[in-house]
Amino acid sequence: MVPPTGILGRAFVRRVPHIYSSKELAQLLRAARKLLPSGSLRPHTYFTLIGLLASTGMRLGEALRLSVDDVDLDAGIITVRRSKLHDVRLLPLHPTALTPLARYHRRRRVYAPEAKTFFVSQRGTGLVTATVEDTFRGLVTGIKCRGSRPRPRLTDLRHTFSCRVLLKWTRRAQDLDHHLLLLMHYLGHSKIRHTYWYLTGVPELLQQAAAAFESRLPRW
Repeated sequence: MVPPTGILGRAFVRRVPHIYSSKELAQLLRAARKLLPSGSLRPHTYFTLIGLLASTGMRLGEALRLSVDDVDLDAGIITVRRSKLHDVRLLPLHPTALTPLARYHRRRRVYAPEAKTFFVSQRGTGLVTATVEDTFRGLVTGIKCRGSRPRPRLTDLRHTFSCRVLLKWTRRAQDLDHHLLLLMHYLGHSKIRHTYWYLTGVPELLQQAAAAFESRLPRW
């Protein structure tokens, strides 16, 4: 006897995220720079915000809550407070991320010198999550989603960051067990299984895994 479908309830299926290519990330940044009003702070805000999310894998809420003091451009470190699972964590930044952050900081001081948050709206107040997500939906127009959703999402930048970091480590033949623990803490996870959630079998990673497997096969 074959039990009926669904007797144990609905099965959970992980929805595949969209992993941005380098070309798509560049397209996103170009679109952000063209946001209106032209000459305002808004295009610079979204250009810098998207660049930060792509280069650190931060959660959107973490980035929007950053204060000016949380972004230490001299030390190259961002302090993330009130994150999902940790009270505070420190994120070292790649040198290439510092230049756009410093450029934006100089601009925002002119437009909103009294603002407490690092990223500010046209009115000089902190950005609202719903507004950012609505703006982002316009920016991804023209990018075909390769995931399970109708369009790429902001949180897919976090998935993309994780996959790109893992790919870099794999190419360098580094100790993945040790480095995955580093990625876990960098992303703000308390358990490694939460980090695995952000790793997707993109073609480049599968090619590297296959090559590593073949290199260990006995030669006949």
